[in-house]
Amino acid sequence: MTLPIPIDEFMRSAIRKYYQNNESVGASGDFITSPEISQMFGEIVGVWCATQYQEINSDFYLVEIGAGRGTMMKDILRATKRVPGFHDNLKGVIILENSTKLMEKQAQALHGYDVTWVDDISSLPAGNLIIVANEFLDALPIKQFERVGNIFYELGVGNARIAPVNLEYACPENGIIEVCPDALYIAEKLAERGNLSALFIDYGYYEPKYKSTLQAVKGHKYHDVFSDVGEADITAHVDFKAFRNIFSKHDIRTNYQTQREFLRNHGIELRANALIKNGANPATIIKALDRLTSPIQMGNLFKVLEVFNNAEGVS
Repeated sequence: MTLPIPIDEFMRSAIRKYYQNNESVGASGDFITSPEISQMFGEIVGVWCATQYQEINSDFYLVEIGAGRGTMMKDILRATKRVPGFHDNLKGVIILENSTKLMEKQAQALHGYDVTWVDDISSLPAGNLIIVANEFLDALPIKQFERVGNIFYELGVGNARIAPVNLEYACPENGIIEVCPDALYIAEKLAERGNLSALFIDYGYYEPKYKSTLQAVKGHKYHDVFSDVGEADITAHVDFKAFRNIFSKHDIRTNYQTQREFLRNHGIELRANALIKNGANPATIIKALDRLTSPIQMGNLFKVLEVFNNAEGVS
């Protein structure tokens, strides 16, 4: 009898096919990310990058993990133009990307900048790094385990139980635990090296939900995960606690907050007012600000984890 395909293997295959063959981001794609909603998002991330640079005060690489169409990086680079020393000490832009289609979009958006692409976190160069990642972790394959009695079973396509596994989790009966090995691998690799600050922004949770968070989006609408495989964007919510714990294990400082808190703390409302004052359409700016920061929209659903391995942070 053929065993069902594990969820992570299914996700990996579907995601690879999807990103190689589809226009994923933007109005013509399947979903819109925060940088595509408003330039304010990338500009505020640029403010964060400028703050990290001021702590380094030396040459560095600017890294984005999963850069979509390059919109956020373009906004970051524009927003930091007037930061003394930032561009003079910028040794290059590095993008971790596996989709050739998206690499082409990124090259167009970042024309004129020194950009290098890598396909694994271990390929990042030595030296100071400022790393940003928006809606990247959610696209990494997850494993799912269901508790039945005192035993956990790995789940496959269609919620089929594949085989018992040895796990130690506090979990209710028939609850589901999700684990993302790729995210933990990235955290370990970054934790093992110094000289970096990193910013991860994604939708997720800090305490387990004990249910499947696997979802698919096609044409800006929710879609059946197991239909049109490779033609819809498949993601899962990020377990920020597990991700953060890797850095804590290495005694690395971190700060966890909502996207609303992060954007407001770094001045998005001031930036919105400045754009309106400079002639931007007030209704457009206010609508974008609300979508990015409102507790009932992206403000609380999306979380932010700051990692400080070379700068003063908050533990």
